[in-house]
Parts: sequence; C-alpha cells; structure tokens
Amino acid sequence: MQKIGLFGGTFDPIHNGHLHIARAFADELSLESVIFLPAGDPYHKQSPRTAAHHRLAMTELAVRNDQRFAVSDCDIIREGATYTFDTVQIFRQLFPQAQLYWLLGMDSLLQLHTWSRWQQLVKQIHIAVAVR
Repeated sequence: MQKIGLFGGTFDPIHNGHLHIARAFADELSLESVIFLPAGDPYHKQSPRTAAHHRLAMTELAVRNDQRFAVSDCDIIREGATYTFDTVQIFRQLFPQAQLYWLLGMDSLLQLHTWSRWQQLVKQIHIAVAVR
C-alpha cells in the first residue's frame, strides 16, 4: 500500500527546518512521498506576508533535490478559506488506496481542536506529529 505524507503550511518562507522535518517523517514512517501544500487562505492564521505564487515557487525550488518530495497548489488555487479537511478529501479521491498521513508540528497539534471539522479529520487520515 502506498504511503503518502501531506505537509501543509504557509511556508513563508520555507526553510531547512521544514525540509528536515519532512525527511524525518519520510524516513520514520517509510513514506513513498511527501507532498508539500503551501496554504492559500488559512482561516485560523494571519494571512501570509508573501504572495501565494511566490511561496509556491519557493517551495518547489526547496524540494527539488529530494525525489520523495512534491508540491501541490491545491490549497492555493481554491477560492476562499482553506480547510485541512477539504484538502484531505481531495487527496482521498486522488489516492483512494493510499495510506495518508497529515504531517504537523507539536504547536499545530495543540491547536487541532480549533480546526474546522477536526473530529472528522482524525477519522480520515493518520496524524503524525514532530516534536520541535
């Protein structure tokens, strides 16, 4: 069964810490791929300072040297607020047989109870947490 990690964030800017965590997740969970998802309009965070298309381009440049990494613009091209639950549904349709993991840091886990439809989210995807 294919194992895919979904790594969302504003990536404003993406940095070595993000890449290090993604590599650690890929290694520890034996993920075949990690898909970086630069946020479009995160409803629970202040809007990013850098335009979405620039953050997307920076993320694409940052991940290009690791074959396991890819970038999706699905959260950027959607209109309105971006909800993790909706993003997961998109990837459930794209990869119906895959085992999906939502990759996040401990700081995000502590805020999970404030996310839209978080109770449904945790039933749809494995949650993997990095202690920073």
